[in-house]
Amino acid sequence: MAITNIGGYFDHTTGRFTCGVNGTYFFIFHIVHNRDTQVILVKNNDRQVSVHGDAGNNTRESYSNSVVLQLVVGDQVWFRLGDRKSVV
Repeated sequence: MAITNIGGYFDHTTGRFTCGVNGTYFFIFHIVHNRDTQVILVKNNDRQVSVHGDAGNNTRESYSNSVVLQLVVGDQVWFRLGDRKSVV
């Protein structure tokens, strides 16, 4: 969920941010889970950073990651799940 969407560059339907102004951008994300989960931040189909949570102990765990990216107009950033992972 994007809390701040100045300029409307985040599309709530697709879940993608499309850069409208060249610059340096900071992205941070958090997950809370109780199963094997991997969330990947992607820029233009290239993996940038990810978090992976192991459900081995069956307790609720939280993980965070962040990245600073140089973006140009038209670049897209979004999240995807790792293969065979779940967030439900």
